[in-house]
Amino acid sequence: MSRPPHARKTLSDTRGALAQAMRQVLSLPQVASLALDKLSPHFEGVDAGLALHEEGSDLEPVWGTGDSDIVENFLQRKGALWESAVKSDAADDAFEEDGFYGRSIFVHDHSIGVLVARADDPSLASLIDFICIELGHVAAQVRDIDSVQRLSRDMGILNSITKTLTSSLDLDSVLEATTRGLGRLFNIESGVLALLDFDRGELLFRRKITGETDWSIHYEHGGEKDYIETCLISRRSIIRNGMTPVPESDAVNPEDAALSSVLCVPLKVRDRVIGAIQLGNKLDGEFTEHDLDLLHTLATSAASAIQNARLFHELTVANADLEASRWEIARSRSTLITLFDNLEDELYIVNRAYGMVAVNRARANRAGKDPRELVGRLCYRVLAGRESPCPGCRVLETFAQGGKTMRVHQEGPLGGEKEWEVYTYPILDANREVTQTINQWRNVTEQRRLELSLIQAEKLAAVGQLAAGVAHELNNPLTAVIANTQMLRMSTSNDPDDDEALDLIERAGKRAQEVVRDLLDFARQQRVDFIYVDVNETLRQSMSLITGQWSKHNVIVHTELPDDLPAIQANADHLQTVWLNLLVNARDALPEEGGRIEVKSWSQDSRVMVSIGDNGEGIPPENLKKIFEPFFTTKDPGKGTGLGLSACYRIIKQHGGSIEVESSEQEGTTVKVSLPLRQEAA
Repeated sequence: MSRPPHARKTLSDTRGALAQAMRQVLSLPQVASLALDKLSPHFEGVDAGLALHEEGSDLEPVWGTGDSDIVENFLQRKGALWESAVKSDAADDAFEEDGFYGRSIFVHDHSIGVLVARADDPSLASLIDFICIELGHVAAQVRDIDSVQRLSRDMGILNSITKTLTSSLDLDSVLEATTRGLGRLFNIESGVLALLDFDRGELLFRRKITGETDWSIHYEHGGEKDYIETCLISRRSIIRNGMTPVPESDAVNPEDAALSSVLCVPLKVRDRVIGAIQLGNKLDGEFTEHDLDLLHTLATSAASAIQNARLFHELTVANADLEASRWEIARSRSTLITLFDNLEDELYIVNRAYGMVAVNRARANRAGKDPRELVGRLCYRVLAGRESPCPGCRVLETFAQGGKTMRVHQEGPLGGEKEWEVYTYPILDANREVTQTINQWRNVTEQRRLELSLIQAEKLAAVGQLAAGVAHELNNPLTAVIANTQMLRMSTSNDPDDDEALDLIERAGKRAQEVVRDLLDFARQQRVDFIYVDVNETLRQSMSLITGQWSKHNVIVHTELPDDLPAIQANADHLQTVWLNLLVNARDALPEEGGRIEVKSWSQDSRVMVSIGDNGEGIPPENLKKIFEPFFTTKDPGKGTGLGLSACYRIIKQHGGSIEVESSEQEGTTVKVSLPLRQEAA
């Protein structure tokens, strides 16, 4: 491709215009239009037009310049300029005919539009080629930024919904927050929230998410099941795209007849299905794995909130009945005991002497005793093994002030501790004196883990925004530095000092480019394809890459990789990335004189487990909670970017697994990875 006159200035003008447009807007048509308006001096006397088709849509005109009538016709899909654009788009590359020249704009080998023009200047083709190439780069960045922003938006909405759900025990409020949250998260045509009647499993209460808010009663039947019934019976998620709507008379459920896509997940509480959520006909594309993960997370929080609200509502009704009559009190006694014993939270009641008046089964189970064995005994002695009240206990404060208190209690080793929110409530007698207190222990370990996961996702999203925004600004000057270094090398004499300086400049420039590329690779949310994979084979391939380094550093490697390990659904390349990162970290933790690395795999509870351990220097306790944060590293400058373990964390989460680290200073570190045999989506 020949360069037009003043090619360097044209390219600089093009990139400068695109960069300025990128800072103002993020929509590709807006970016392209603003940039081309800035470049209008290069199109003087030229009739030109830009047309784009994103997300598989038809070609749409978005910009034109030149003769006003020609431009107006182009924007209305008429005239020779528009016809040339259509032909150029069909050619899927460069197009030249009857004085018109067009060029397709590509993103990852896919055409997203064309730039076409008519003029007598032979350099026009090169100008269009330059602009189309740069528009392709910008389109890729716009899509990356849009993906990261959508993820950040979804996590923010999800966090807000979760807080709303956990702050209320009113069933109507919980259901309203759930349906409203689904509307904020998903752009759908229809949706249904169904709750199962616990006493009669065939009875469903359905409520439309969009439109009507009244409940309808639905009975299961013996024939073919609809999506919600199938989801409830199989206890698995359903995701379908590209379906053909059928007549209502042929559908199992007439409301499902018009569905072309559907996403359905069960509502589970402690492995008990209490209902399901169904979304139908996504309006902005197909349902994705990201949609499935979002709906799973929301369904988990909603199910717990619905269950707690149901139990709380039943407890409230039972208390009202108790106040109504003595006969109702006697009859409701078993109901209250059942509710008290089946609440997920741990409850016990103590008197002023710390004697236990009542204790529910959840708290007794954690103490390893029958509830009747605990009644009448001192709470701090039988529950904590102490001879005096526990440090931080606020029972005495409730007795003294008559108000509710709350504190946080943690148990367990650093990095694996459990966390409870502990509440105390006063029980008053007829004289309004506090005679007893209710102690409520709520296990919030999983909630804290989810909050930390959301924070981690927000950090990753922030890294992605930073990388996408900075990469364009850095790549251009870095390319110029490297190119000019190479030109200087050809023009200078063979002076060793000059050559050494130029080598240093070139290496530094290439290193900076690698860092920018790593940031972009780290930030992109790519689709992951899962197939059945032999985990042991991925481990062996990863170990083969650094076997030479182990020999060089006197590292002894011990492996336990059983032949009967079941295959799992996973992405082999991504798993090898995780193993290689963990193996390199284990090697780097060993002293200079060498050490020992152990690599093991085994199956456990329908999961495959992998552990990689070393007997190196270990990780200080204060760093254990930081190791998965982007850019956190204890390695010397230039030896690590701090993105390795963050990438491992993201990959394992994409596989539906978990990753844990156990470490003791001067004794070593072991990383344990747990992976499901199969992915959840149906």
